[in-house]
Amino acid sequence: PPGPSRRGRPAPCPLIGCVVAGGGASGKGVPLCDFGDGCGGEAALLTKWWDEFGRLTEQNRRTSWVGFNFLHFDIPFLVKRSMRHGISCPGAFEKGRISGRFVDLFTLWQMGDYKLLPSLDKVSKLFGLAGKNGDGAQFS
Repeated sequence: PPGPSRRGRPAPCPLIGCVVAGGGASGKGVPLCDFGDGCGGEAALLTKWWDEFGRLTEQNRRTSWVGFNFLHFDIPFLVKRSMRHGISCPGAFEKGRISGRFVDLFTLWQMGDYKLLPSLDKVSKLFGLAGKNGDGAQFS
């Protein structure tokens, strides 16, 4: 069965969902890694993701990985799917907790008010950015 419903669509569940693409960019928008369909399946894609994560983090100890609400979904999903395939997640944890290298703008924007559920679209527009460029339907 699909995971819990989010806005009328089933949320991807790490037991039955799978990772199909990944990527990242520097603070200046320069692509750091981009991989997807041509990677040879989910296990190969996850292996490449964690290898690249480890390599970039090792190159610069001050590297931060910034996302929006990714501590509540993306990172746990990647870790659980990696566990499913027996793939290690080097650098993802520090002292038994998710690494401080992951900076979640959703959590920062809440500033301790866990009832506040900011949307990426609204926060982006507040700072003069374009906002969301799709409905997200392709992701669930």
